[in-house]
Amino acid sequence: MSLQDSASDRWRDVKAIADELEASYWVPLINTPFASLDDMAAKSSADVPALHHALVAFRTNLHAAKELLELPYFLIAPLVPLGGQLGRLGEDGDAMTPEQEALAIDVMAKALVTSKEHFSRRPELQRLMHQACLLTWAAFETYCKSVFIAAVNQKPSLYTVILKSQVLKERFGLQQGSWPGILEAHSYDLNGKLGTILGADKDFSSPQLLMDLFPCLFEVLPGVHSKFMAPFDSKEFWRLGQRRHLIAHRCGIVDEEYLRRTSDETQSLGAALKLRGRDVGDGLGIAARLAIGLYARARFCWYTQEQIDRVAGSA
Repeated sequence: MSLQDSASDRWRDVKAIADELEASYWVPLINTPFASLDDMAAKSSADVPALHHALVAFRTNLHAAKELLELPYFLIAPLVPLGGQLGRLGEDGDAMTPEQEALAIDVMAKALVTSKEHFSRRPELQRLMHQACLLTWAAFETYCKSVFIAAVNQKPSLYTVILKSQVLKERFGLQQGSWPGILEAHSYDLNGKLGTILGADKDFSSPQLLMDLFPCLFEVLPGVHSKFMAPFDSKEFWRLGQRRHLIAHRCGIVDEEYLRRTSDETQSLGAALKLRGRDVGDGLGIAARLAIGLYARARFCWYTQEQIDRVAGSA
């Protein structure tokens, strides 16, 4: 058997171990679209500076949630034979040789096997996944609030979209009698401040609010809309928001409201919320994809017509 065939077989073995572990705890091999998020965050400083800091902060916080989940792997690493070798492979920047790749796969397999044996006896790791869920949602809702404020500050005509939607008008509409106080507080200059006035004191933690808000608010902007807003309608997004609410307000104890809202058949009434690795991976993934989508829509508030035409031409 060639080294390449041997490596393929070993990767399949590693994937099988990871799949088994994923049913209980998160594993680093779960795919998340962080590469696209990292790339967009790097480019945003030149593309739309007004959104750059919000996107970078979100990226940092999402990586923090991921790193929190990786902590047990770092703690268990000294127990893995050859664990110290992996960090020295390919340090010169060159691609790994087949022998080095085989060693890396072996180390990864041993780490996952050892992790599975230890993690299966540590139910408190569920709390770690609960905290990662909270971090993920907190990062996303903060990012959403920042994008909303910045977009409406830049393009105040978006307020007309809010006024035409009864649901959004109830959330963000301003009473006629409040305008004198608002004008006085801002020295009668509201230029570039409408988003701050509408959103600074609002709570963006509700998944229903975000589902109602952004697909409607950004529909009037040019470019492809459904492609970027569709994830708001996904089961993964809705469950992430409901799980965060359950953890934050009921210490993760499943109630009838959660079961009714999510139809989550993996949970039991009155028991602690049990997350699987794939649940956490889905949450990280949907948050990253929606952050990318919101940026892709909101940027049109700052784009010139030439930039809009260029993007439309490449779509």
